[in-house]
Amino acid sequence: MTRQVSKRVWLTLAGVGLVIAGSTGMSHAASSDTKSPLSPRGFLIAFRDDAPLRTRLQFLQRMGLENDPQFQSRRFARVRAVPNGKARSMAGPQALAALRSDPAIRVVEPDFEISLSAVPNDPDFSALWGLENTGQGGGTPDCDINASRAWDVTQGSSQITVAVVDTGVDYNHPDLRDNILRDGQGKIVGYDYYNMDADPMDDQSHGTHCAGTIGAVGNNGIGIIGVSPRVKIMPMKFIGANGSGPVSAAIQCIDFAVQNGARVISNSWGSGGSSTLLREAIQRAQAAGVVFVA
Repeated sequence: MTRQVSKRVWLTLAGVGLVIAGSTGMSHAASSDTKSPLSPRGFLIAFRDDAPLRTRLQFLQRMGLENDPQFQSRRFARVRAVPNGKARSMAGPQALAALRSDPAIRVVEPDFEISLSAVPNDPDFSALWGLENTGQGGGTPDCDINASRAWDVTQGSSQITVAVVDTGVDYNHPDLRDNILRDGQGKIVGYDYYNMDADPMDDQSHGTHCAGTIGAVGNNGIGIIGVSPRVKIMPMKFIGANGSGPVSAAIQCIDFAVQNGARVISNSWGSGGSSTLLREAIQRAQAAGVVFVA
C-alpha cells in the first residue's frame, strides 16, 4: 500500500508539471534561456557518458568557457565565461546553440535562480486550524486534516527522515532541536549548498517554518506541534537570505538527501523556468522510493 500511495503522489505531481520543475515538455534548457545573456552563475552541462574528459575540456576552451572549480558534482558541470573570452560577448541563444552543437553534450541549461513559495504573514496563522479546526476565527469546523485523530494511531517515527530542502533550518530552535537528524557523534546530517559548507543554519526563516509544520516537537509546552512530531528533520540549504538560490544547488540537495536516507523530501519553492537536470534529480529520488513533495 505504501508503494502504491507513493507512486500515486508522484504521478499526481508529474501530471501538474512539477511546480518546481516547470512544464512536462522539457528538452534541453530553461524556457527563459532565449531572453537572457550568459547567466552570472554560468551554464550547467551534462556530457554524454562516452565523452572523454579530454574532448570535454577542449570544447569548453574553444568556447571561451572554464569549469567552475567551486562546484562539485559527478553528474554535471557548471561552466562560466573566461574573462574577455569568446563566450563573454555571446548572447544567451548564441551561446546555447553553440554548446548544443557538440555531440558530446547531452544537456545544457542556464543555472537559473529558484525562489521561495509564499508563506502567509498574518498573526493568526500560528493557530494551526489546518490540524484541528473547531471554527476558530470564524472558520468551518472540521475543515482540517484531522491530525488529533491521526495521532491516536501514530505520531510518526524517529526512523523516518524528512529532508527540508529550503533556506536551511534553525537546528537550535527549542521546538526542533530534538528532532534534528544527527549521526552517532552528534553531528548534524545535512548540508548548505548555497555557501558550500556543512552548516545548514537558516538565515531567512522559511525553512525553519516549514520544518516546524512538518515535525515540531509535541507535548513540550513550547510553541506549536508538527503534523508528524516524532520524525527526524534533515536540514538542507540551497536558498540564501535573499529568498533565492541556483538550480544547481537544489539538485545537489536532492541527491544528498537521497544518499543519506531521507524517505520524504519537502520542497516549498518554484521557478518559471524548466530544468532537465532538476527533473532527472527528482526522478532519481522517485526511483529510490523517496516521496517528493512539491
